[in-house]
Amino acid sequence: MLLGAVLLLGPAGLGLHAAPAAQAASQLDEAAAALAGPGVWRGEGFEGLTEETVELMRARYARAGTPVRVALLTDTEVPGYDTSGLARELAQKVGEPGLYIVHAEWPNPTEDYPNSADGYYATGIGFTDDQLSDEEFAHIGIGDGSFLLGVADAMDQDLSAQIPTEFGEGRFLVDPAVTEVFPELSTELLETTFAGLPQVRIALVSGFGGDQDAVAAAMSENLGEGGAMALIQWYDDDFSVAIGTGSGLPTIDSLEAVVAGSGIAEVTPAELPGGLARLALALGPPITDVARDGLAGSPLFVHPTASDGATTEAQLDAYAASLAGADPPVEVAFLPSDVAEAHLGLDALIDSSAVAAGIAGDGGGSGNLVVYLIDPEYRRVDWVSAVGDEEFRTATQLSRAAGDSYVSATLDSLIQQLGLDRPEVPQESADDGADGADGGGGSGSGGGGAAENDADTGSPGLPAGLPAVAALAAVVVIALLAAVRLTVRHRGGLLTRRAKTAEAARRRLAAMPPQQRAAELARARELAAANQRQLERLAARLAERQVPAALGSGSGADRLRAVLSEYERLLEANDRVASVPEAREISDDLARAGSRLLLVPATLPGRR
Repeated sequence: MLLGAVLLLGPAGLGLHAAPAAQAASQLDEAAAALAGPGVWRGEGFEGLTEETVELMRARYARAGTPVRVALLTDTEVPGYDTSGLARELAQKVGEPGLYIVHAEWPNPTEDYPNSADGYYATGIGFTDDQLSDEEFAHIGIGDGSFLLGVADAMDQDLSAQIPTEFGEGRFLVDPAVTEVFPELSTELLETTFAGLPQVRIALVSGFGGDQDAVAAAMSENLGEGGAMALIQWYDDDFSVAIGTGSGLPTIDSLEAVVAGSGIAEVTPAELPGGLARLALALGPPITDVARDGLAGSPLFVHPTASDGATTEAQLDAYAASLAGADPPVEVAFLPSDVAEAHLGLDALIDSSAVAAGIAGDGGGSGNLVVYLIDPEYRRVDWVSAVGDEEFRTATQLSRAAGDSYVSATLDSLIQQLGLDRPEVPQESADDGADGADGGGGSGSGGGGAAENDADTGSPGLPAGLPAVAALAAVVVIALLAAVRLTVRHRGGLLTRRAKTAEAARRRLAAMPPQQRAAELARARELAAANQRQLERLAARLAERQVPAALGSGSGADRLRAVLSEYERLLEANDRVASVPEAREISDDLARAGSRLLLVPATLPGRR
């Protein structure tokens, strides 16, 4: 974490070892010349901060009452790591009151990351070194924002004075610096997204000063029944998310997962609008009611938060017209799985009919109704819930798809397997559907049957990361995956939430002292190796199940599909482990998967 070493260095610094400072002096001269006013000077090749973070700092400092100047030096080995001395020298060169921060980095021949040191110096602003040290401590935890952004508010209290603590006017605070850097993140976005939810408060800021728990507590006061708050601020290179709720709402963990995915509650700027839209859905009426209303006038309902972004409204109309020709009638809904889980619980998703039955109601609906539950992180149909005759329910399981066009790919497959007329859609939709089914790793494209589809796609490959000692069990597991039509999905260039979390963890590791970083990495490797052994045992236990070539329906089959899906996800996730919390989370998930497998019979029925 940037400036994490200042707590040890302080304004006086530590005399560890010395080196020539000519490069530092040269860059300080450049920085002083460029920083006539508040802002950030960045040396060429500086790695410690992302471009987005630097732009946020510039936008924030331009609006601050107390001048802040930051110099990011490169190829500069600092004598005695005394960056506070460099900050003092920068202040002398500029000759103006304000806060001066210097961060220096230089190559380390024994590490992949550069050495770094940072320090600050305040002059003529009435903000002491002790206050700066306290402010730094306030941002030392994961998700506690950034010192570089929060310090402006700590000195001026301009954002803190606007913390949303009531409903009505002023319940949304959007930092103008955030909107300048990310124009799509605006007050208008919040007003539109949460228009029907008056008991929601949101702060979307570059960073608050002071105790972050105190900020969250202030926003959480008097939420009441159905009330919620979200504190969203910049952390590393993403936004961290902290949620508070009153009574009568889903759990806080499930709501944070709706916005930011599993693991550490962080979300990219590009993903945040979608996460907020899903949060609004999660804070609203029961998702089963939303789906029932959506299906009232059409056999097809795709909630906007479950859309793939590639299948157009015109194409959906064509699919709806094709589904309208089904006899008996068919109803199809696409909903986000994270919101469904927040409302109904994981057990409802594992059950192959619970969500659909909740929408159909007592004796309601057409009889044949399927809900495809979408995982927005992996862009795929994650769960399928269906009610109706067995032929229909089997077709729904075989039609699940993944990829950029998972909606059209799933609908193409379902319509073909039900023997309905192929919809007359624009050519680009047909192309997208093919791409989604093939390139995206979807498991149900093509309606001619499982054998025909297998001939086109080939057998799924051996999952990455599995040791040779587990190869035999893995082969059997692959056969199981094929039997339940759950193809191993190749993510391609898709940047998943776990990958983003891993990258953030690596940056945090880079800021640790070398001894602490080595110990952290060693422990993470130990836990990942233990997880690998658990994965091997889970693969062996899966291989013991007697599964027919075409798996039938029922609770045992549903649980097996759930465990296989979780096995696939955890196998990939363990390859990406970059921190101890990640490894422990995977271990917990593996234990849950093993418990679910105990409920799967040794022999499972085939499809009739």
